[in-house]
This record gives sequence, structure tokens and C-alpha cells, in this order.
Amino acid sequence: MTAIKTVPLGGKNSLQVTNFGLGTAPIGQTASVSDTDADATIRGAYELGVRLFDSAPLYGLGEAEIRIG
Repeated sequence: MTAIKTVPLGGKNSLQVTNFGLGTAPIGQTASVSDTDADATIRGAYELGVRLFDSAPLYGLGEAEIRIG
């Protein structure tokens, strides 16, 4: 498996993040995404090397952030 590359978030000595991330707006929709599927998606992305998870309080009124942990 190829490692996911990282890039500096803001400058030379800044936090490193993966060059792509997982958008979690759908994960906040509890009516359409089960807890099991949300957990599997988040864990699977993390296991593949994703370290950037896009979330906001707006996504499912905070449910996406709760599911991410």
C-alpha cells in the first residue's frame, strides 16, 4: 500500500496533514448513515493514513464531530 503524503498546514515548521481528507457532512446525518457505517468509514480512513477530517458544528448539528470523537 502506498503511504499517503503529508503537507505542512501553514508553514515550514507547522502541523503536517495529509494532502487529502475525509469530508464528514454525510456522517452527521444520523437518519441516513448508521453509527456502524460512520465508525467504519472514520476508522477505515484513519487506518489508510488519513489525518485530515473536515467537520463543522453545522454537520448534523454537531453529530459529525461527536462521531469523529
